[in-house]
Formats: sequence, C-alpha cells, structure tokens
Amino acid sequence: MLAFGLKGAFRYTDCRSDVGRHDLLHKTNMKLQRFGIVLFLSVGFVLANFTDSKSVGFSVATVDRDSLVQAGSSPWMLLWAAMAVVLIFFTMTRTSPNEVVGMPSWGRRFTAFVIDFVAVTLAMAPFAALIPLAAEWLRSGHFAWSFQRRYTIDSDFYLGVPLVFIMMGLLAVYFAWPIARGKQTLGCYTLRLKVTPDESIRRRFGLSQGLWRVFLGFIGLCSWPFIWLLGRGKDGSTWYDRSTNCHVELVRYT
Repeated sequence: MLAFGLKGAFRYTDCRSDVGRHDLLHKTNMKLQRFGIVLFLSVGFVLANFTDSKSVGFSVATVDRDSLVQAGSSPWMLLWAAMAVVLIFFTMTRTSPNEVVGMPSWGRRFTAFVIDFVAVTLAMAPFAALIPLAAEWLRSGHFAWSFQRRYTIDSDFYLGVPLVFIMMGLLAVYFAWPIARGKQTLGCYTLRLKVTPDESIRRRFGLSQGLWRVFLGFIGLCSWPFIWLLGRGKDGSTWYDRSTNCHVELVRYT
C-alpha cells in the first residue's frame, strides 16, 4: 500500500509538472507571437523609409503655386504588404482565449492605435501607389517604381481624391469589424487589449455600431487635450466608450 501511495503521489506530481510546463510554453509562445508582430512591422517601416523609392504611397501637395506630386512602391514593399494583409486577416479572425485582468492605461491604448494605424497604412500604401504609377506610365510611356514632379495634372486629383476616401473607409472598417465580431485588431492583440460591447447590446452590435464608435473615437483622438482634462470614469472608460456602451479591457491570454 505504501508503494502504491508513493506511485500515486509521484504520478500526481508529474501531472502537475506537465500542466505547468504546458502553461509556460503557451505563455512563451504568445509572447513570441506578439514580439514577432512588432519586429515584422519594424521591417516594413524600414523598407518604406529606406528603399530606393522616394516615397511609398501617393501624395499631392500644393502651396503658393508650388506643387509636389510623388508616388512610389517597390517589389519588396508589395511582398511585405501582401504578408501584412495575411497577418491582419489571421489576427482579426482568430479567437484567443483570455481573461480580463484590469483596465488599460492611456499610453497602452494610444500605443495600440499607433500600431494599428502604421500596420494598415503600410499595408495599403504600396498597392494604392500602383494606380498613379500606372497612370504616369501611360502618360510618359516609361514605367518606374517611383516618380516625383513639381507640377500637377488633372489625373492627380481624379486619382488622389478617390484613393484618400477609399483608404479612409478601409481604415474605418479595420477598426470597426473586430468590435462587431468580438475579435481584436493587430494592435489590440499585441498589447493585450479587447474592446467589448456591453452585454445588453452585444448580440445586436453590428458593423454600423462599430463604425459609429470609430467615428466618435476619431473625434476623441482629435480632441485629446479635452479628454485628458475630463479624465476617465471609475471603470476607466472615456466619454466615447460610454456613448457606445463599450468597454476597453486589459486581458491575459490563457
């Protein structure tokens, strides 16, 4: 009986040890995934700013009759952007088991927004630049991965204005869709944040409500000094959190 008891004790200890190792490996894996996302975005930022292209994307600026039109992309940025789109789609469709551990700080929320904004902008810009690059190719008869000129033509505005609105629309959907689906954006996943509608409206919280929250959040971002002065509620919520019945929570992956 003593031998049997010792065997059972050792078996129980080994089982607990296996569970502990599994939890440690899982936590390490989640940390490595989030570190990999930051590293991947850093590579994209470097490629966008230190490639042969004068700029990545498309811009038109006119000040006192002085104009500057530039567009640029590169095969490396297109490859990176394609991988970024896959990463964004995977992150926004997966479900990561988690538990709420508190409320995030101002800095954490803002950093998550910066990660999201940089990721989506860098993912869209190389593809968007292909349209003005193709138009310039047809106009000049010569294709180049970038161009820059000191004068404007009509097609700059015909192409530039729709591109701006399309990119703004995609950016808004990027932020709104995960809220409506109970998922996370790339920035939220990296910094362990989750935006959750109140339980009373969760089932009917759709894309339109998510877009409304994004719009109010944009107003809040533009008027951040006033939000800072107003402070947050006892539960850490801002005025646009309360207006849309949403909670921004700090989570721990399980």
